[in-house]
Amino acid sequence: MPDTSAAAPRALVVLSGACKRYDKRNVLENVNLAVREGELTAIVGSNGSGKSTLLRLLAGIAALSSGERRLAESPEPIRIGYAPDRLPKLRFSAREYLRYMAAIAGLPEEKAEIAIDRYLTRLGLAHTGPLQMRHFSKGMLQKANLIQAVLAEPRLLLLDEPFSGLDESTREEMTGLLRELAAGGTTIVVASHDREWVDRLADRCVAIENGRIGSDETYPRARRRVREVTARMPGIREADAAPRSEGVVDCRTEGDVVRYRVEAERSDALLKELLEAGASILEVTEERTEAKP
Repeated sequence: MPDTSAAAPRALVVLSGACKRYDKRNVLENVNLAVREGELTAIVGSNGSGKSTLLRLLAGIAALSSGERRLAESPEPIRIGYAPDRLPKLRFSAREYLRYMAAIAGLPEEKAEIAIDRYLTRLGLAHTGPLQMRHFSKGMLQKANLIQAVLAEPRLLLLDEPFSGLDESTREEMTGLLRELAAGGTTIVVASHDREWVDRLADRCVAIENGRIGSDETYPRARRRVREVTARMPGIREADAAPRSEGVVDCRTEGDVVRYRVEAERSDALLKELLEAGASILEVTEERTEAKP
C-alpha cells in the first residue's frame, strides 16, 4: 500500500454533513468523511448501522437527504467500481454478465474481453463456461461480483461485505487480488464486520455507530515494521529469487512460492517489482509493534 508518511494524500471523495433518511428514519446523520487516495479503508459496524448506505453514498448511487458529496478535481472522470453485498442468481453465464457490465462501463469490446479472460482465470471461474449464475455457489457469485467492479480499472473501489460467508480458500483468493490492486495504487473502501481481516490489511478503520462515525483510526506506519510477502513465481530458481528492491530482510523459496520479509516502508517497491515480473501475490502479513509515544 502506498506510503503516506511523507505527505498527506488528497481526498478522492468527501462527504460533508451527510444525512440519509428512509421513511423519516435517519440511517446516517451528520457524517463527515474524506476517502484518501491510496488508502485501504475499512468501514465497520453492526448489522443495520449504516455501512451499506455509506458505501452507496460514496459511490454516488444513492442521493443524500442533506449534506454534500464532492469528488476530487481530475483531468479525467474518477472511475468508481462498486460491488453490493450480494448478486442475485441470474440467468446468465459469468462471461455474459461481465460483458454486459463492461458495456455499461463503456469499455471497448476487445479490452473488455481481455480483462474478462484475465479475471475469470485469476479467480478460478474460467471453467464455468455456459453455466448460468443461478447455479453458482455463494463464493462463485462473490467472485463474479468483485470482477464486475474491477473490470474497468477503477480509481476508487467500494466493496460491501465481500468476504461474508465465504470459505477460507475463496477469501484468500479474493484477498490476494485486493492486495494486488492496492499495490497498484487503487483506493479501496471495504464494508466488513470481519475485524481480523481489518486488522491484517486496512490502513484505516472507520466505525459506524447508530448512523454516525463513532471512531476513525489510521494505523500508524510505525506499528508496521516488517511485512512478510508471499508470492507465486512459476519457474523461479532460488538464485533468481533475490529482489532488486531495498529493505528485504530475507527470502525463502519453496517450489514456485517465494516468501520475503521486508521493511514495511519499503514493501510497496517490492510488491511493484514482483507484479511487474509476473508474480501472483498470495499473502501479505505484518509483524506489528506498538508505536512509541
